[in-house]
Amino acid sequence: MDRYHLEIVSIPAQAWLSISYHSNEERITDQVAGALSLVYTLASELGIAVQGMPMTQFGDRHGPQFAAASGFPIVELVDLNLYPLAKLTGRCSTAGFGPLHQEILPSTRAISTLHRGPYTSLAVAHRTMRSWGRDNEFQFCGGPREVYLTDPIMASDARSLETRLYQPIL
Repeated sequence: MDRYHLEIVSIPAQAWLSISYHSNEERITDQVAGALSLVYTLASELGIAVQGMPMTQFGDRHGPQFAAASGFPIVELVDLNLYPLAKLTGRCSTAGFGPLHQEILPSTRAISTLHRGPYTSLAVAHRTMRSWGRDNEFQFCGGPREVYLTDPIMASDARSLETRLYQPIL
């Protein structure tokens, strides 16, 4: 636990644009990269302004498989009915993802920590955060969120990657 500084924070509500998928520990890093690339490309083609760092919202875990959605915060919700959604849905489906989706992530309190290092070791940070939450009798409300603070393309060394993790609590 010494590696992670854990704190309770408030996360404001945030509009975001994402695509969803199902994953497991072996595939998640590649799926996040593919999803973020596709969401960014589609947002750019549609003229939707992204604002902030890319992120992934995970569903609650039930066994080795889990649901996830990856995308970007956006300035505001847009009327996606104005766009050729059938074409977009086909592109997402061909790439193995659900359709392009936007929503407001609600404000919440969360346990938070900063993970420094490769994405392959993020599971340790998640376990540490959840263990600390259970030890301190917090009640979890939903799956964790990862916000990628360092662009992996720009990082010359995976040890320099930084990811902010949040575990929503009541």
